[in-house]
Amino acid sequence: MRFAPPPPHRAASAVRATLLAQVSALTALVVFEAVRGRDLAREIAALPGDPASPQAQAVAGAVTVFAVLVLLTVAATAAAAAAYAVWLTRAARANAPAARMAGAVAATWLLPPVNLVAPPLLLDRIWRGANPEGHGRRRWLALLTAWWLTSLIALALVVLRLPPLGVPGLSGQGITGLGPAALVAVVIAARLCAATVQEITRLQSRPRARGRTRPWSRLLHRHATRPAPAGGAAPERSSLRPTGVGGE
Repeated sequence: MRFAPPPPHRAASAVRATLLAQVSALTALVVFEAVRGRDLAREIAALPGDPASPQAQAVAGAVTVFAVLVLLTVAATAAAAAAYAVWLTRAARANAPAARMAGAVAATWLLPPVNLVAPPLLLDRIWRGANPEGHGRRRWLALLTAWWLTSLIALALVVLRLPPLGVPGLSGQGITGLGPAALVAVVIAARLCAATVQEITRLQSRPRARGRTRPWSRLLHRHATRPAPAGGAAPERSSLRPTGVGGE
């Protein structure tokens, strides 16, 4: 008999930790953009072609800081995506141990335009598997919808605000174009994402959500709840015969 694996508590903790790292790195990048971004973009646009020129040397430190912040943000985002994929796969297997979910999770998130609709549907399917009674359905759908909409808004704000490649500063948006609006959207989306992970993990931690009561435990429970015959004697076969059938 195949038993359901335990709820992915460690994977859920990894999702929360990487989301926090992503938000922290993006916050640092947005602060740098607000303090130095526009001026640095204009200075880079005015540089001559010689990297050894005094103008290039003057902005080398700021460019290095900017590059480090970008790398940290990209690395944290990739780590958060990987941690979420691992958690999603294990959460799906906790409901259906025999299912092969890695391919389905990858297709859900990587195939356009499927990845615009399928992720919340897959998450809702996992929720329904962990909560067959459907308690709190409306609250869950509100949370799921809010998370996915804010995620799409955050993605749009980040992508649409990026300046054209090769012409930083010409649009007046700085180097990346990221501002408080994009940061707020990412923070809200990350918080709601962590809330959905916490909700499903909580449901799968319930004994009933784990399913699969072992046969010997059911047998012991049935034996313990069976009423004992009077006087400790074994029940006679005649006592099990329906009344009114074959009577005297």
